[in-house]
Amino acid sequence: MTSDVDELVTARLRLRALIPSDIDDLAALHSDPKVMLGRTGVAIPEGHSETEAWLGRALALPHGEGLGMFRVEYKTTGDFIGRGGIRPEAGTGQNEIVFALRSDHWGSGLGTELGQALWEHAARSGLTALVGDVLRGNVASQRILKGLGMAFIREQPYVDGTIVLRFEGRPAAA
Repeated sequence: MTSDVDELVTARLRLRALIPSDIDDLAALHSDPKVMLGRTGVAIPEGHSETEAWLGRALALPHGEGLGMFRVEYKTTGDFIGRGGIRPEAGTGQNEIVFALRSDHWGSGLGTELGQALWEHAARSGLTALVGDVLRGNVASQRILKGLGMAFIREQPYVDGTIVLRFEGRPAAA
């Protein structure tokens, strides 16, 4: 894998920093009820305006020193398949690994490959700890975090009151 702050490349994926023109691909991702079920616990698609607000927040996050939000695409074709990144978790001082893939790409190992790319990027960047929050029913994402070496710590309420499973891990030790 090669990396710099703006791009990460794996065997099948290219991750590059999100930009405003990614809005239509992100809106399509967020309009998929299956994706939203895994993200929010409710299979209610988000519209273009909600995704624009999400992208605005993502673009305002720090980028560098291991942090950043990325567009995920196939390396060979450039076709959009999702998003992922490492961002500061609001109010905790911790850094959170996050990812979402188009549902038609689930089960292909791409989530694991994406998680591994982010984990290795965090380790190379000197981040010593990451957290991840996953809905109880999102077994695939739990499996990805466990595969990275993250351990289940506790159940806790998310900002909207939804109960999530909290995982923690140390990428620099990987």
